[in-house]
Amino acid sequence: MKHDNTPTLFELPAENGVGEPDENMVQRAHELNAGRDEWIARYPRPWKRIQQLARRDYAAGRRMCISRYVEDIRAHDWSGTDGSECKISNSLRAPLARKLCEMHPEYAGLLITRPSVCDVLTGTS
Repeated sequence: MKHDNTPTLFELPAENGVGEPDENMVQRAHELNAGRDEWIARYPRPWKRIQQLARRDYAAGRRMCISRYVEDIRAHDWSGTDGSECKISNSLRAPLARKLCEMHPEYAGLLITRPSVCDVLTGTS
C-alpha cells in the first residue's frame, strides 16, 4: 500500500498529450536522479561494472537490461568509498538506465527500459 504522494508507473502522463507532469512528479524525478548520483559517487566500482556489462552486451549486439546488471551487482560483495556494504535499491534502476543512455546514446535502442517518472525530465516515455 502506498503511503505517500509519489506517482506510480501507472500515473505517468501519456506522451500523446493526455497529461502534463505535475510538480510532485518532477520533484520525485529530481530526487531519483540525485539518489543515483549519490550512489554512483559512493559506489564507483559497481557503477564501473554496470558500464562494463553494458559495453559487453552492446558489443555482442545483445539486448541490454539494467535489471540484470543490478542483480549482477547484488551477487557480488562490493564496498563503498566509505567502506560500507553496497546496496542498490530497485528505484535506482530507471535513473541508472537513463544515465547509461545519456552517456552512450547508441545504447538507446538496445537498453530495455520501461516508462519511469524519470522520463518527465527528458520528455520521453
